[in-house]
Amino acid sequence: SLAAAIKGSSDAAGWVVALADMPFIQRDTISSVTAAILEGATIAAPVLSSSGERGHPVGFSASLADELMMLSGDEGARAVIGKHHADLVAIATDDSGSLSDIDVPGDVPALKS
Repeated sequence: SLAAAIKGSSDAAGWVVALADMPFIQRDTISSVTAAILEGATIAAPVLSSSGERGHPVGFSASLADELMMLSGDEGARAVIGKHHADLVAIATDDSGSLSDIDVPGDVPALKS
C-alpha cells in the first residue's frame, strides 16, 4: 500500500508515513517531521529523548520515490530507512505516542482494567 500511495502522489515534495495503529502521536511530532523534509532532509523521524528509540511517523523526501515505489510485501520502508540510515535526521522528542501502537483493546489506556 505504501508503494501504491507513492506512485499515486509521485509529484509530491515528500511523504510523511504515519501508521494507522498509532493514534497517540502528537501533532507537534508530525509537524516536526514534515518541517524537516520540507527543509531538505532525506529521511526524518522522531527519536525518544529518554531511550533513543526511533519512532513514527517517518518522513521521506521525493529523492527516495523510486525506492519507495519498488517496495513490496509486508516489510514497509524498513529497507529504505536502513539503506539511508546515515541520512536520517533524528528529531528529539518526549512524545511517547511516537512509539505506542494499538494491537489489541488492552493497548488503549481507557480500555485497560
